[in-house]
Amino acid sequence: PAPPETVCPPEMGSFFTRFDEGTSINIHRESKVFLDQMPDFHISAFRRNAHSLPDINLTAILENLAPPKTIYYSIDLLTNQQAFIVIETELLPESGTLVQFCGDFNYDPEITPYAFFYAEQVFAQEP
Repeated sequence: PAPPETVCPPEMGSFFTRFDEGTSINIHRESKVFLDQMPDFHISAFRRNAHSLPDINLTAILENLAPPKTIYYSIDLLTNQQAFIVIETELLPESGTLVQFCGDFNYDPEITPYAFFYAEQVFAQEP
């Protein structure tokens, strides 16, 4: 795909990817009434299930997510960097959209082999 047309503010990193429905987990507040099943989980069920992960540092990171959040694993189409994208659920673009996220990239291989990109701004790209 063509590179993004927008530029993130200098204090933020950039992550250019595609968002597709069915590839994410939505984390909700306890006050929302629904049955926990993919892709929607109450925060308590999400935290409880995070304890089954073999990486205790990854578990600690996931336990600190506050709803409403959506998380999915993706690849930056410009750099081939892989990361978990963490985003406020209401900021999600439409499924199938090429999107540039602006936010903070967090990767510390001393703690966990997983990288996280915390998206704060979303710019949908024209197809």
